[in-house]
Amino acid sequence: MAIKSKASDRASSARSADDFITDLEAGLRINEHELDGALQEQPELFYHVAKELALMISQRDQAKQRLAEIEAEVVVTIKEQARSQDLKITDKEVDAKKETNEDVLAAAKDFYQLSAMVGKLGALKEAYVQRSYVLKDMVALYINNYYGSGDGMYGTREQSKTSVRDQVKSASKTLYRKP
Repeated sequence: MAIKSKASDRASSARSADDFITDLEAGLRINEHELDGALQEQPELFYHVAKELALMISQRDQAKQRLAEIEAEVVVTIKEQARSQDLKITDKEVDAKKETNEDVLAAAKDFYQLSAMVGKLGALKEAYVQRSYVLKDMVALYINNYYGSGDGMYGTREQSKTSVRDQVKSASKTLYRKP
């Protein structure tokens, strides 16, 4: 029995998804000198990640369904072969033969690869959610320090810009600190 897996079709899709993730990971960085641009691009970047995640979840669910179908077909085939040969076979033996079947293994591999991609995209989506919070905080920090109360609390305008720059850099470092 040769049941075709869609793994070969999805191999190029998985590679392009990896490239997609790599490209959007680079977009997580925030340049404190271009907050306006980062704010403008945030919704579009988030949309792309969410859209790709939804597509990958759909593909993963299809792969899961396909795996279940292949497993069912293999079980039926194993039981029919045993009946035709007048052999008694236990459910554990059927499960063991099913789990080692090439078609089941290929479908399971496809499913697990798509599950991993869904996990990566989910993490990327969460990172973009965090990026939006950081952008909001960085803008608030910038506004509060740049347009201070004017009572001399921050010194000269140039000192105010330097202070803001230092605080934004500090916030950026905290965001991208490696665990």
